[in-house]
Amino acid sequence: MDHPQLLHIVLDAVDARGLAEFYRELLGLHYRPGDEAPTGGSPDDADWLVLTDADGVRRLAVQQVAEQAPSTWPSAEVPMQLHLDLVVEDAAAVARHHDRAVALGARELLDRTDDPDEPLWVLADPAGHPFCVFPGRVGPDSAAPSTAGGSSRPRAAVVVTGTEVLTGRVADANGPWLADRLRDVGADIGAVLVVGDRPEDLRRALGFLAADHDLVITSGGLGPTADDLTAEVVADFQGRSPALDEALERRIAAIVEELSRHRGWRRDPEATAAATRKQALVPAGAHVLEPVGTAPGLVVPPAEGRSGPPVLVLPGPPPELQAMWDDALADALVQRAIGGAGALRQDTLRLYGTPESELAASLRRHEDDLAGLEITTCLTKDGEVEIVTRRSAADDEQSAAYDALVAAMRTDFADTLFSDDGRTIDRLVADALLGAGATIALAESCTAGMLAARLADLPGSSAYLLGGFVTYADQVKHDQLGVPTELLETVGAVSAEVARAMADGARARLGTTLGVGVTGVAGPGGGTATKPVGLVHVCVSGADGALSAELRLGGDRSRVRHRTTVDALHLVRRFCAGHRDGG
Repeated sequence: MDHPQLLHIVLDAVDARGLAEFYRELLGLHYRPGDEAPTGGSPDDADWLVLTDADGVRRLAVQQVAEQAPSTWPSAEVPMQLHLDLVVEDAAAVARHHDRAVALGARELLDRTDDPDEPLWVLADPAGHPFCVFPGRVGPDSAAPSTAGGSSRPRAAVVVTGTEVLTGRVADANGPWLADRLRDVGADIGAVLVVGDRPEDLRRALGFLAADHDLVITSGGLGPTADDLTAEVVADFQGRSPALDEALERRIAAIVEELSRHRGWRRDPEATAAATRKQALVPAGAHVLEPVGTAPGLVVPPAEGRSGPPVLVLPGPPPELQAMWDDALADALVQRAIGGAGALRQDTLRLYGTPESELAASLRRHEDDLAGLEITTCLTKDGEVEIVTRRSAADDEQSAAYDALVAAMRTDFADTLFSDDGRTIDRLVADALLGAGATIALAESCTAGMLAARLADLPGSSAYLLGGFVTYADQVKHDQLGVPTELLETVGAVSAEVARAMADGARARLGTTLGVGVTGVAGPGGGTATKPVGLVHVCVSGADGALSAELRLGGDRSRVRHRTTVDALHLVRRFCAGHRDGG
């Protein structure tokens, strides 16, 4: 390591156990294993005790000394050489924790609770060490400030649970969805973590995120099986004991009964009752969100005497989580944590064919005009470069900065900026075809229907997509599309001429406005010195001409086919915009 690291703070005391007990109770700390008070009447001769947080991180140590002169601060007779700063959530909590500390044996030294900027109590622990209690939060001082309106926005974080997500067998749909919904209410998303089903991993994630977020959200782990432990871990983390909610148990049982009847499940009554009871265990003081499936959601605040954010516990199946979101957002604890910030607006510009390095240089040239605008750039799997901005919807200066960004991108990348309003290439092609009243037919070889699938993904595609052909073999190209045999024999299937003939043939066969032909070598075999793997020809044709492209693509077979599909969509977009070969 480059620098020494602070292990813990050591306090001297003539009664080490007594002072350790004071701070264990006051701060909700735990003894290091082996430092617990002896039982059964055994003598307590401890002269060094260590206190940790719930994750086992050392926070304080207490050392036994023979004698000690307590500080007389604010009098200067025995000066104060060390004090502790303890932060709580608000001014009301200052008074509450003052009372707790006094009940535990603290002495009052200074009352400054009438200070409107920083209400504060200074007290002395039983050994005489001063400590302050005031509103604040624990977190890194260097945390990047929000650029939204120049003010601090509430921060939320998400923990996605499930070994199947961690290992990639199931893609995470909840993290991105929650990030979008949090942006809608003006909350910054600080982190999305994925952990497996091990309780200790979830606990560590909660401890890490709780330090500098106003709300922590979990998804998953609320089912009836033994590895569904999220509610139990969150309850323990927040210092709240679970108890059976009998009314909730009856409601879950009714849902299970209804599902079983409709789906024809055969159930073991004893196992079903145990599973239902498990899902109806609610941490004391938690708010229950009514189940959409069989699992209820929970909003679990920290226990009395603990600081930290509430934890919003949501089910893992995306339909259940999404259906529960409105109720979660309306909960009083969630509103207190992230409500009232005002929506953030997110806009996306899309480039195709611009290296990221050129974009970075352009943004540096214009950075003086973009002050206060949060900008993220990303190279997507489609090979597009996205410029994503976030700003306060009500901030005129940030709106002006965004307008300056759009103007700069239009000037610097006029040929490659294809979307300045956030629309995807799929949406742009669909809108262009619909706007022109045009129809399209496809003839695909190496992409084997992938282009047709992209066009058909959007609702309403039947208005412009009439059909297509998958023509791998030369004979099929001739029989189905009318590609001349002599052309195939002369220039070969992978050629600009055959791509044009395929496009014209598809258009003629189906009577469409446009035709698209795709032919290439996707690999890994089949390439030659003159026609290597990755060579693809694409052509879009219409009654007034054609637009063609020769692609030289790298990567494996899957990547060649995917990028060919994307390039074909861009070629259709450009054709609809009036571009033609030779023009």
